[in-house]
Amino acid sequence: MIANGYIGIRSPDKNGNIYGRCQRYGRFGKFDVCSPHNFNYQVFEEQMIEVLREVCKEYKNKKKLEEIAKQTKSKQTQEFDIKKQIDSFKQNIEKETRKLEVMYEDRLAGIISVEEYMKNAERIKEIVKGYEQAIKEFEQKLSGEKNNDNNKSRLDNLVEEFLKIKNPTKEIIREFIEKIDIHSDKQVDIYFNFKPLQELNNNFSVAKKEYEKKAV
Repeated sequence: MIANGYIGIRSPDKNGNIYGRCQRYGRFGKFDVCSPHNFNYQVFEEQMIEVLREVCKEYKNKKKLEEIAKQTKSKQTQEFDIKKQIDSFKQNIEKETRKLEVMYEDRLAGIISVEEYMKNAERIKEIVKGYEQAIKEFEQKLSGEKNNDNNKSRLDNLVEEFLKIKNPTKEIIREFIEKIDIHSDKQVDIYFNFKPLQELNNNFSVAKKEYEKKAV
């Protein structure tokens, strides 16, 4: 369950207790670069699972769902505006391209000089290039929004699955948690893989203090 590579989990002692210890301290403790901060891994894991469970419950509550619904509605409006702007740019490209075709016909007919045609053609090409770049940027933005939607759907599914499991596996826990930092005073910092869960940080401060009381 520990995300970084510096915590070593020892074999159970004669009483069946499992302890974790900072490996960095074991290797470099004499250089005063870290502290031992031993901890009861069983208590730690139990409390961290409870923290994760509370965060997932908070994510699912009615208020959060309403906020997500509002954000989704706003996002749909934003996507519609972006698509509308892209269509407008495409229409402008067609108009400028048509102007270029008409000028080319005028040049062939001798209505305008070659120099005049070349000057205006370069200007139109720059305008078209600007529209094409704007379309590319808007399409990338739309693609990014879709990826965010997919990420949210994945989080929703993971939360549902996790809350149904009585004894969650380490594999599903790793889906949620990027890393865990344990300080020498047993203060715990959890970093989630999903922004909505990370934003709920303050909601599990009580659970972290509970762990600090129980851990040895």
